[in-house]
Amino acid sequence: MSQVLTKQPIAELDALRGVAIFLVFSGHLFPFFLTAMVPAPNSPLSWFIILAPAGFTGVTLFFVLSAFLLSQPLINGYCSGTQVDLMNFVRRRVLRIIPLFWTTVVVVGIILGEYWKAFQALIFLPDSGTGLLPYGAVWWSLQVEVQFYILLIFSAWLMRYSLGRKILLIALMSYGIAYTAFCLGFLTPHHLGLNTFVSVAAFLHTVLQRGPVFILGIFAAWLFLTKSSLLQAVFNNERIGGFFGYDLLLLLMIGLLSLLLNFIVQEGIFPSELKWPAWHIAEGILWALIMFIILYSPLRLKKLIVNRPMIFLGKVSYSFYLMHFPLIYFLVSWLQSSYPEILKTSHWNATSIAVCLGIFLLCVAVSSVTYQCIERPFLQRKRNLKTYAVTTI
Repeated sequence: MSQVLTKQPIAELDALRGVAIFLVFSGHLFPFFLTAMVPAPNSPLSWFIILAPAGFTGVTLFFVLSAFLLSQPLINGYCSGTQVDLMNFVRRRVLRIIPLFWTTVVVVGIILGEYWKAFQALIFLPDSGTGLLPYGAVWWSLQVEVQFYILLIFSAWLMRYSLGRKILLIALMSYGIAYTAFCLGFLTPHHLGLNTFVSVAAFLHTVLQRGPVFILGIFAAWLFLTKSSLLQAVFNNERIGGFFGYDLLLLLMIGLLSLLLNFIVQEGIFPSELKWPAWHIAEGILWALIMFIILYSPLRLKKLIVNRPMIFLGKVSYSFYLMHFPLIYFLVSWLQSSYPEILKTSHWNATSIAVCLGIFLLCVAVSSVTYQCIERPFLQRKRNLKTYAVTTI
């Protein structure tokens, strides 16, 4: 068996989480504050600056990383002829996700007096966070994550049995056919009885819509575990590595991703989800390639991505994700009423940079507190569990 991720976090993956949450933060700050600062659509600079308003791609990166990491023990167990303790798997996910999320939902439910909507969010009903705005604006992705966990655990259980493997294969083929029909326009939300904006939006915020991204993450994990020598040959080749070869390759992948996101932003994210849902496949492939380049390649630019601040940001990314949007919303609302001239600027200046940095640092500070007080004690308990204890088949 090739290289396997250990119990300790890998710096590169933590840094990528930091990149993901920074993109999400930029995307949510952008509509409030930076709309007038986008370069012209045809400007070459827009290819890269578009990553700010297209911060939603950070969620896709989170999905790729989640599938990549969580599927590894299951793939490793299957390939080595052992059974992963699925209850341990569930316990570790519960300790990772539930404490902070449930604490947040309960507090929000009390603040807003929306107890029934809070209960719906507690059990991860799709798009239940939209009834608890601005706090629940980002909860949809956690609901998608939980849907993925359920499918992943059920798939791992099916893989233990010959009949189960056949059922899983049929299910994957059926999903592939249905998704292809959706991409080609033969199957639409209307055919599923979804005729309102709210119902369509709820459908788009499900694992069915983002399934290919998770599958790509699982495939990347399979390559990482079983084809490590091939990945080394491709992404750590001395001939390519010379003359900044992999650095240029990384910039090329980022450039292609920027071009894709530029197109999606110009078209509109919601229309694009309906007309070209397959764009997430290209997005997921590019993020997987970027991940492999960062994991394997001798990058001269690596310190710009894998460094202490970005690793720390990745460590507190879950807290940051849950806290940042309401903080942005209330801070910008206060600025609009007290200092409206700050938000009317059409160019970067010391004030606009200071405000953006101040909002970011406040989000980091609040996230650090919730990480230390809520997340960390449960993460310690999670670490005390055996790392996906296995029994021989």
